[in-house]
Amino acid sequence: MTIKEYLSQVQTFEETVEFQEEFIEKLQESIVSVSGSGFTERVKSSPEHDKIGKMISTIDQQTSLLEEMKENAFMFRFQVITQINKMDDVMLKRLLMM
Repeated sequence: MTIKEYLSQVQTFEETVEFQEEFIEKLQESIVSVSGSGFTERVKSSPEHDKIGKMISTIDQQTSLLEEMKENAFMFRFQVITQINKMDDVMLKRLLMM
């Protein structure tokens, strides 16, 4: 694999982690909209499923996935840095580490 491919994969890992973080944030924000203010009286015609419980469960699952993604990204980045440090060209190493 070329240096460009390694660095591209590092960037892809970082973008995926960022996307997952934003997704979780949107899920957390949506709990507020599902729960509502709670100050008005509502009439229910049919039993409502536990939407908030399901959303909390989804957030928990997605957070676990995020932690796994972060660990994988860290490990891959560590491998790339290890490979870069094995290079003899000091100027190229400095450039790649920026």
